[in-house]
Amino acid sequence: MKAKGLFDAIGGDALHPQDDRALAIIEEMGDKKALVWVHTARWPEHHRLAFAVMQRIADAVGQPVEIILLSLKYETGRFDYISLMDGRVIENPHSIAFESMDQADFRQFWTDAVEVIKDQWLPRVGMETFEEIREMLSGPYGGKK
Repeated sequence: MKAKGLFDAIGGDALHPQDDRALAIIEEMGDKKALVWVHTARWPEHHRLAFAVMQRIADAVGQPVEIILLSLKYETGRFDYISLMDGRVIENPHSIAFESMDQADFRQFWTDAVEVIKDQWLPRVGMETFEEIREMLSGPYGGKK
C-alpha cells in the first residue's frame, strides 16, 4: 500500500491521524509495519486562501486560475531553465504541490506572490474585487511572514 494522509506528532513518539485519508491508512494497515517518509505538512488554510485569492483575480480579469498561478510562479522566479535536445531553452515552472513545497517554502512563495498581486494584479481589477482581495489578504495567511 502507498498512501498519504495528514498526521500530528504526539508526545514526540507517535503519529496520530488528522484527516479521513490518514485514518483510512491506519485502518487498512492493521498490525502491519510501515515505512514512513516524513514531509512537513503545509497548512491547508494557507493553500486555500492562496487559491481563493488567485480565483478572485482570475474571475476579475477573465483568465483561468492556472494562468494566474503560472504568472505568479514566473514573476516570483519559481522556475528553472531547461535545455531541450534541439538546443532551445525553456522555462519550467516549479511545483507548489503539497509534496513539492513545505510550509516554509510556500510561505515565502506566497509572501513574494502577494507583492506581485499588489503591484501588478490589483490595479487591473475593479474596486469591489480590489476590496475583497485586500480583505482576504489582511488575514493570518495574507502574505506577512
